[in-house]
Amino acid sequence: MSVQPNNIYENMLRKEVDEVSGDIYDNIKNLDRYPIENAKKVLEILIQSACIGQNCAPIELARRKIGEINHQWIIEHFIETADACINYLDEWEYRRLVELTVYCVPELKSIVLEKGRFSENAEVREVVDDYSDF
Repeated sequence: MSVQPNNIYENMLRKEVDEVSGDIYDNIKNLDRYPIENAKKVLEILIQSACIGQNCAPIELARRKIGEINHQWIIEHFIETADACINYLDEWEYRRLVELTVYCVPELKSIVLEKGRFSENAEVREVVDDYSDF
């Protein structure tokens, strides 16, 4: 019996998230009920997985998990958490962050785009142009 690639990535993500606090992965929709420092650490892990990874499976998995979290809580903590773990000068990370924002918290798209608007990196500014009318 072979293991599906998504299961490998999910098992890895589950292990990393659950190391923060026991059973958070399976209770992600209740993340807002966990201690704030644990909840933000989990969100950071998910944002990093969705933005830094080079493989689409963990990126999509992290996006789906973020989409399960209480939406109002995400709105309140998304930017602060992304600021702590994303390199806004890196085109790959920034583009994945914009995609994640459009997918999970479109209300915050203008804030995320503003963070790249005057970047030293022309490729980051190109991402802003790509998503400004989206």
